[in-house]
Amino acid sequence: MCRRPVKLGLKNNKGITGLTDRTGSRLTTGTRGYSKCDALALTFGTQGRALARRTKMAVATQSNMIQSSETEIRLERIGGGIVRYGLALVLGWIGALKFTAFEAKGIAPLISHSPLMSWAYKVMSMQTFSMLLGTVEIALAVLIVTRAFAPKVSAIGSLGAAVTFVITLSFLFTTPAMAVFQPGYGFPALSPMLGQFLIKDIVLLGAAVWSAGEALRAAQVGALSDQESRRAEMAGAIK
Repeated sequence: MCRRPVKLGLKNNKGITGLTDRTGSRLTTGTRGYSKCDALALTFGTQGRALARRTKMAVATQSNMIQSSETEIRLERIGGGIVRYGLALVLGWIGALKFTAFEAKGIAPLISHSPLMSWAYKVMSMQTFSMLLGTVEIALAVLIVTRAFAPKVSAIGSLGAAVTFVITLSFLFTTPAMAVFQPGYGFPALSPMLGQFLIKDIVLLGAAVWSAGEALRAAQVGALSDQESRRAEMAGAIK
């Protein structure tokens, strides 16, 4: 570009001379070297200086864009890791709490009013069903964290988590309003204990859907890479 010094003109024992500008006038450069941009400026006059400035600006802009791109990629990777493994942490933590008696009692109002899950209390105890839910949530968390070596398995776990959060969000509509919204205020004042607990699952649902999509894409890329490797091996064996 415009960084390495170059020497132009005819050498003699006094340095470098013989450089002419656009009009044919001779220019004496002295004994020092000129960068390529300086050479353009000397050779082509005003237009050369403008071209040199534009070239320097283009190089600086390109360098800044590369640095900015690297920063954005790094931030995106960090954010993706927080989203995926944070999702797994939340699922595993809450799943483990479902083995306790206080958590089993805490989710009872949600389960008993849900058309999708109220049947469970007819076939098993409140504590048993809570432990069953906890087992499922812990299993999904384990599947999600396998992204590094089994992206397809991680995608399955993420899709399972997404289904879990869809069911959880349905509690906002099936649980009595007096429990979801603050008494005396109503909609949209969510109650601190239940309504605000449920609404956060919108973000967790988005995280699960993103995690599933990213893991599926990684699995497809890995499958294509394996196919190319097998083709290369077959071609080498034929030769």
